[in-house]
Amino acid sequence: MQEIAVNSLYRVSWADPAGNPNQATHGTSRSAIVTVGQDNLERVFILEAWVERVATTILEQRILATQNRWQPLKFGIDVSGPQGMFYDTMRRRAREEGVNIRWHPEALLSNKMFAIESAIEPVARGGRLFRPDEKYCRALKDEWHRFPDKHFNDGMDALSNAIRLLPASLPEHMRLMSRQQLASYLRKTGMSAEMIEQRLEQHDHLTQSVGV
Repeated sequence: MQEIAVNSLYRVSWADPAGNPNQATHGTSRSAIVTVGQDNLERVFILEAWVERVATTILEQRILATQNRWQPLKFGIDVSGPQGMFYDTMRRRAREEGVNIRWHPEALLSNKMFAIESAIEPVARGGRLFRPDEKYCRALKDEWHRFPDKHFNDGMDALSNAIRLLPASLPEHMRLMSRQQLASYLRKTGMSAEMIEQRLEQHDHLTQSVGV
Protein backbone atom coordinates (compact mmCIF):
# COMPACT_ATOMS: atom_id res chain seq x y z
CA MET A 1 0.00 0.00 0.00
CA GLN A 2 1.30 3.44 -0.88
CA GLU A 3 2.34 5.86 1.85
CA ILE A 4 -0.61 7.83 3.17
CA ALA A 5 -1.24 10.31 5.96
CA VAL A 6 -3.62 8.25 8.07
CA ASN A 7 -4.86 11.25 10.04
CA SER A 8 -6.08 12.84 6.82
CA LEU A 9 -8.38 9.90 6.07
CA TYR A 10 -12.05 9.61 7.00
CA ARG A 11 -11.78 6.42 9.07
CA VAL A 12 -14.52 3.92 9.91
CA SER A 13 -14.51 0.46 11.45
CA TRP A 14 -16.92 -2.44 11.28
CA ALA A 15 -17.22 -5.35 13.72
CA ASP A 16 -18.88 -8.60 12.71
CA PRO A 17 -19.28 -10.95 15.71
CA ALA A 18 -19.48 -14.70 14.99
CA GLY A 19 -23.01 -15.64 13.97
CA ASN A 20 -23.63 -18.00 16.88
CA PRO A 21 -21.57 -20.24 19.19
CA ASN A 22 -22.38 -23.41 17.23
CA GLN A 23 -21.15 -21.94 13.95
CA ALA A 24 -18.00 -20.58 15.57
CA THR A 25 -17.20 -23.93 17.18
CA HIS A 26 -17.48 -25.76 13.87
CA GLY A 27 -15.42 -23.21 11.98
CA THR A 28 -18.16 -21.86 9.74
CA SER A 29 -18.27 -18.41 11.30
CA ARG A 30 -15.51 -16.16 12.54
CA SER A 31 -15.41 -12.73 14.13
CA ALA A 32 -14.04 -9.91 12.00
CA ILE A 33 -13.07 -6.27 12.45
CA VAL A 34 -12.10 -4.17 9.45
CA THR A 35 -10.99 -0.55 9.48
CA VAL A 36 -10.82 1.51 6.30
CA GLY A 37 -9.98 5.11 5.47
CA GLN A 38 -11.12 7.28 2.57
CA ASP A 39 -9.25 10.27 1.16
CA ASN A 40 -10.65 13.26 -0.70
CA LEU A 41 -10.16 11.45 -4.02
CA GLU A 42 -12.51 8.72 -2.75
CA ARG A 43 -9.74 6.14 -2.63
CA VAL A 44 -10.38 3.52 0.04
CA PHE A 45 -7.47 2.16 2.08
CA ILE A 46 -7.80 -1.01 4.14
CA LEU A 47 -5.95 -0.02 7.31
CA GLU A 48 -6.50 -3.19 9.31
CA ALA A 49 -8.34 -6.46 8.74
CA TRP A 50 -8.62 -8.94 11.60
CA VAL A 51 -10.49 -12.23 11.17
CA GLU A 52 -10.38 -15.00 13.78
CA ARG A 53 -12.39 -17.52 15.78
CA VAL A 54 -12.06 -16.24 19.35
CA ALA A 55 -13.92 -16.07 22.65
CA THR A 56 -16.19 -13.03 23.06
CA THR A 57 -13.88 -11.55 25.71
CA ILE A 58 -11.04 -11.47 23.17
CA LEU A 59 -13.33 -9.87 20.60
CA GLU A 60 -14.29 -7.20 23.13
CA GLN A 61 -10.61 -6.42 23.77
CA ARG A 62 -9.95 -6.26 20.06
CA ILE A 63 -12.78 -3.78 19.48
CA LEU A 64 -11.47 -1.51 22.24
CA ALA A 65 -7.94 -1.74 20.83
CA THR A 66 -9.23 -0.88 17.34
CA GLN A 67 -11.02 2.18 18.68
CA ASN A 68 -7.95 3.37 20.55
CA ARG A 69 -5.62 2.83 17.62
CA TRP A 70 -7.62 4.21 14.70
CA GLN A 71 -10.17 6.55 16.33
CA PRO A 72 -12.84 5.85 13.69
CA LEU A 73 -15.56 8.42 13.16
CA LYS A 74 -18.04 5.55 13.02
CA PHE A 75 -17.83 2.05 14.45
CA GLY A 76 -20.39 -0.16 12.78
CA ILE A 77 -21.51 -3.44 14.28
CA ASP A 78 -23.94 -6.16 13.23
CA VAL A 79 -26.82 -6.43 15.72
CA SER A 80 -28.99 -8.93 13.86
CA GLY A 81 -30.01 -12.06 15.77
CA PRO A 82 -27.72 -13.07 18.65
CA GLN A 83 -25.21 -10.35 17.77
CA GLY A 84 -27.57 -7.84 19.39
CA MET A 85 -26.81 -9.31 22.82
CA PHE A 86 -23.09 -8.96 22.19
CA TYR A 87 -23.57 -5.31 21.20
CA ASP A 88 -25.32 -4.58 24.50
CA THR A 89 -22.45 -6.19 26.40
CA MET A 90 -19.86 -4.35 24.33
CA ARG A 91 -21.47 -0.96 24.89
CA ARG A 92 -21.49 -1.55 28.63
CA ARG A 93 -17.85 -2.60 28.68
CA ALA A 94 -16.77 0.43 26.63
CA ARG A 95 -18.57 2.75 29.06
CA GLU A 96 -17.00 1.01 32.06
CA GLU A 97 -13.52 1.40 30.57
CA GLY A 98 -14.08 5.00 29.53
CA VAL A 99 -13.67 4.32 25.81
CA ASN A 100 -15.88 6.61 23.71
CA ILE A 101 -17.06 4.69 20.66
CA ARG A 102 -19.35 6.26 18.08
CA TRP A 103 -21.46 3.19 17.48
CA HIS A 104 -23.38 2.60 14.28
CA PRO A 105 -25.46 -0.56 14.92
CA GLU A 106 -27.22 -2.21 11.99
CA ALA A 107 -29.36 -5.31 11.66
CA LEU A 108 -28.18 -6.94 8.44
CA LEU A 109 -31.09 -8.78 6.89
CA SER A 110 -30.17 -8.65 3.20
CA ASN A 111 -28.49 -11.34 1.12
CA LYS A 112 -24.92 -11.38 2.41
CA MET A 113 -23.22 -12.51 -0.81
CA PHE A 114 -24.99 -9.88 -2.90
CA ALA A 115 -24.27 -7.21 -0.27
CA ILE A 116 -20.55 -8.05 -0.31
CA GLU A 117 -20.26 -7.96 -4.07
CA SER A 118 -22.33 -4.81 -4.58
CA ALA A 119 -20.27 -2.80 -2.06
CA ILE A 120 -16.75 -3.97 -2.86
CA GLU A 121 -16.81 -4.53 -6.63
CA PRO A 122 -17.39 -0.91 -7.76
CA VAL A 123 -14.55 0.35 -5.57
CA ALA A 124 -12.15 -2.43 -6.57
CA ARG A 125 -13.06 -2.27 -10.26
CA GLY A 126 -12.47 1.46 -10.26
CA GLY A 127 -8.95 0.98 -8.91
CA ARG A 128 -9.82 2.82 -5.70
CA LEU A 129 -9.29 0.00 -3.18
CA PHE A 130 -5.86 -0.42 -1.61
CA ARG A 131 -4.66 -2.99 0.92
CA PRO A 132 -1.71 -3.02 3.33
CA ASP A 133 1.13 -5.53 3.21
CA GLU A 134 -0.18 -9.09 2.97
CA LYS A 135 0.94 -9.98 6.50
CA TYR A 136 -1.60 -7.47 7.84
CA CYS A 137 -4.56 -8.87 5.91
CA ARG A 138 -3.73 -12.49 5.08
CA ALA A 139 -7.10 -13.91 6.22
CA LEU A 140 -8.98 -11.27 4.23
CA LYS A 141 -6.87 -12.00 1.15
CA ASP A 142 -7.65 -15.71 1.46
CA GLU A 143 -11.37 -14.94 1.60
CA TRP A 144 -11.02 -12.64 -1.40
CA HIS A 145 -9.57 -15.41 -3.54
CA ARG A 146 -12.16 -17.94 -2.33
CA PHE A 147 -15.15 -15.67 -2.93
CA PRO A 148 -17.95 -16.59 -3.33
CA ASP A 149 -17.57 -19.07 -0.47
CA LYS A 150 -20.68 -19.03 1.70
CA HIS A 151 -18.82 -20.40 4.73
CA PHE A 152 -15.70 -18.22 4.90
CA ASN A 153 -16.63 -14.63 4.09
CA ASP A 154 -16.76 -12.85 7.45
CA GLY A 155 -13.82 -10.58 6.62
CA MET A 156 -15.29 -9.70 3.23
CA ASP A 157 -18.63 -9.01 4.90
CA ALA A 158 -16.98 -6.68 7.41
CA LEU A 159 -15.09 -4.92 4.59
CA SER A 160 -18.25 -4.39 2.56
CA ASN A 161 -20.11 -2.94 5.53
CA ALA A 162 -17.19 -0.69 6.42
CA ILE A 163 -17.20 0.66 2.87
CA ARG A 164 -20.92 1.40 3.20
CA LEU A 165 -20.19 3.57 6.24
CA LEU A 166 -18.00 5.89 4.20
CA PRO A 167 -19.63 9.16 3.13
CA ALA A 168 -20.41 10.12 -0.41
CA SER A 169 -18.17 12.74 -1.92
CA LEU A 170 -18.61 16.25 -0.53
CA PRO A 171 -18.93 18.65 -3.49
CA GLU A 172 -16.27 21.33 -3.79
CA HIS A 173 -18.69 24.22 -3.26
CA MET A 174 -19.73 22.67 0.08
CA ARG A 175 -16.13 22.24 1.16
CA LEU A 176 -15.53 25.96 0.63
CA MET A 177 -18.43 26.97 2.88
CA SER A 178 -17.97 27.64 6.56
CA ARG A 179 -19.51 25.10 8.90
CA GLN A 180 -22.37 27.48 9.72
CA GLN A 181 -23.04 28.23 6.06
CA LEU A 182 -23.11 24.54 5.18
CA ALA A 183 -25.49 23.71 8.03
CA SER A 184 -27.86 26.49 6.95
CA TYR A 185 -27.67 25.41 3.30
CA LEU A 186 -28.42 21.76 4.09
CA ARG A 187 -31.38 22.63 6.32
CA LYS A 188 -32.89 24.62 3.45
CA THR A 189 -32.64 21.56 1.18
CA GLY A 190 -34.82 19.61 3.60
CA MET A 191 -32.09 17.11 4.51
CA SER A 192 -32.68 15.11 7.67
CA ALA A 193 -30.90 16.10 10.90
CA GLU A 194 -28.94 12.84 10.88
CA MET A 195 -27.68 13.37 7.33
CA ILE A 196 -26.83 17.00 8.07
CA GLU A 197 -24.71 15.89 11.03
CA GLN A 198 -22.87 13.37 8.83
CA ARG A 199 -22.16 16.03 6.21
CA LEU A 200 -20.90 18.44 8.87
CA GLU A 201 -18.61 15.75 10.28
CA GLN A 202 -17.25 15.16 6.81
CA HIS A 203 -16.76 18.91 6.27
CA ASP A 204 -14.95 19.23 9.61
CA HIS A 205 -12.67 16.33 8.79
CA LEU A 206 -11.78 17.59 5.31
CA THR A 207 -11.14 21.18 6.36
CA GLN A 208 -9.06 20.17 9.38
CA SER A 209 -6.95 17.73 7.38
CA VAL A 210 -5.98 20.39 4.82
CA GLY A 211 -5.55 23.13 7.40
CA VAL A 212 -8.38 25.33 6.16
